[in-house]
Amino acid sequence: MKRYKVLIAGKISPYKKMKYVSGKEYVCANFDADISVDCSTGYYATDLDGLCFAYRPGMSIYECDVDGQSVEYDQFKMRYERFVLGKKLSRAEVVSRMRSRAWDWDVEHATFPVDPFKIKRTRVTRREIALCETWASVWDSVWDSVGASVWDSVWASVWAYTSSLFPNITKWEYIEHKQGKNPYQSGIDLWHAGLVPSYDGETWRLHNRDKILWEAAE
Repeated sequence: MKRYKVLIAGKISPYKKMKYVSGKEYVCANFDADISVDCSTGYYATDLDGLCFAYRPGMSIYECDVDGQSVEYDQFKMRYERFVLGKKLSRAEVVSRMRSRAWDWDVEHATFPVDPFKIKRTRVTRREIALCETWASVWDSVWDSVGASVWDSVWASVWAYTSSLFPNITKWEYIEHKQGKNPYQSGIDLWHAGLVPSYDGETWRLHNRDKILWEAAE
């Protein structure tokens, strides 16, 4: 059975610090088949949709073969008696496999989230200004902007991006919107464009990773 293993440099597990050798079969002589015992003896792996829990930038993703007795708590934690480490996968290979299967949430971007501050930007387009104006109206509808801080408005963008990971949600609370449409899409689009809006109670701004690229007072 195919599963996936996340390792740090040197094919070392990030928690137990065990060094693996590709192609070698590992057999746990004292495998614990008791599902009520968490984090017990055995070799751990995940399914594709469990990688978002295990993977962090700088780590590597390997495919692996598992067999024998098993305890599968959920897609994030699976324990096996037999384990063979396979080849290291590129990000493109992992994404291709994710896209080949149907999910009810965005597994790809939950594992490899977009970092807006890694996107180089030098100017703001008219469309992006319009997106910020739409986002400002969403802010007024959902959050009480009186006394709201810059930090609150930036976190609102984080929440908007998080909402994009659940495309099957068709009705969002606390805001009027068209059925099936994400009301926070303007904030999501700005995030993917490498722009983060902020609001200090008087002025809206669009930031890239280095500076403010646009601002306008209400």
